[in-house]
Amino acid sequence: MQPWLHAGLWHISANTGGLLALGWLTTWPRIANFWQATAGAILGAGLCAWLLGAPYSVHIGASGAVFGYAGYLVARGFYTRGLASILVALFVDNGYGLSLLFGLLPIYPGVSWQSHLGGAIGGIIAARLSRQTPRRQA
Repeated sequence: MQPWLHAGLWHISANTGGLLALGWLTTWPRIANFWQATAGAILGAGLCAWLLGAPYSVHIGASGAVFGYAGYLVARGFYTRGLASILVALFVDNGYGLSLLFGLLPIYPGVSWQSHLGGAIGGIIAARLSRQTPRRQA
């Protein structure tokens, strides 16, 4: 997986908006959230591209990180159940919902759905691990 390589100007511009907007939203309420979401997205995208990708295929672009940030933000709203987190999750779902859903499916030739799926899973796992609500003890 090569997140710094892109297929052209259209490819890098398609990823840049999502990286900036969703990456910025992950920094709230702590900058550490951004690093956790980034680590989860990169590890998930790389692992899924490696495990599920076709032999000798090359996966380029940063869309795995975009899907990871989106997964993180939606999952954070679910796990924390705070009003602000839920509103951000609804914003992300409303703005990126269908494109996120279709990006996870193997329906577009030449698009690395493996990286998208892995990034989203990695973002969801990162949100679960970084939730700030204390656990109730039984």
